[in-house]
Amino acid sequence: MKTARLPHLALPTGLLLALALLRPWLEASMARHMALEIPALFLAGWLFSLHVRPDARQAFSAWNQAGLANLMLSSLCLMCWMLPVVFDAAVLDWRVAMLKVASLLLAGGLAGWAWPRLHLIVRFAFVLNLSGMNILMGVLYLTAPQQLCSAYQSNEQVLAGIALLAWGAGILFIFLAWWLRKLAQSSLPSGTTTTPTNEP
Repeated sequence: MKTARLPHLALPTGLLLALALLRPWLEASMARHMALEIPALFLAGWLFSLHVRPDARQAFSAWNQAGLANLMLSSLCLMCWMLPVVFDAAVLDWRVAMLKVASLLLAGGLAGWAWPRLHLIVRFAFVLNLSGMNILMGVLYLTAPQQLCSAYQSNEQVLAGIALLAWGAGILFIFLAWWLRKLAQSSLPSGTTTTPTNEP
């Protein structure tokens, strides 16, 4: 396994420490818990994966062609923590809360390890699936006739639904913007470079 020097790990480590300190505030609101804490844990795992990588022959063996198994496990983990019953358990039981942290860090790491090896179509499928999960759960929380999470009040459920809808749209928009920028760069003639201008 390739490891990084300590300064390279400062950002994800600092993010984890900040999440630990802010945990009471984050989990006091369903919207903050679902739309801030869970994505931040996944992001921390992704950031760790940029600097701590397993050997490619072990991480991407015959059963894990091009990292597809990594993406499947990562997607299943994210979908699991969007379910009301599991989300409730993470608030009410410290053991489930610890499992949440560990599994989301792992999910981010698995996705981060696989991402550089993925074809653009596979990346788009992953992003589309992630965006769709957020939108679907957002609609569910907004339209459910009853309270789905006993640990939070019904008005918190509405705010969480709006936050998930925003995440779903935002994830897709950011990926499409990145893809269009990449497409524009690849269409430049070979050897062409862009020069900075003084325009704002």
